[in-house]
Amino acid sequence: ARVAEERAREKAARDAAEAAEALRAKTLEEQMQRLAAEQRRAELRAQEQKAEEEAKCRAAQEARGRALEEQRLKAELEDDWRRRLQKTREEKAAQLAEEAAAAEAARRREQAAAD
Repeated sequence: ARVAEERAREKAARDAAEAAEALRAKTLEEQMQRLAAEQRRAELRAQEQKAEEEAKCRAAQEARGRALEEQRLKAELEDDWRRRLQKTREEKAAQLAEEAAAAEAARRREQAAAD
């Protein structure tokens, strides 16, 4: 009876040790699963952050491109305006020169008629 009791205690101790080991293994597996999930979330956050940074960079590049295009168009408009202004000045100067020449010719005719 004592031997049977001893064996029963040993079996109970083995069963308890196996149950404890199974519990530790299950707990360890759960911890590993939690760590893997946290790692996946961290990787996703890093990917999202990288995508946001890339989007900001693209937006900044596009803004610089638009600013340069606006600057180029403004310079083009200013050059066009200067050319038109110069042309208008030259036309006005030519008109005034013609009018002055016509007035001088009329004055000479009048002078010649008076002489």
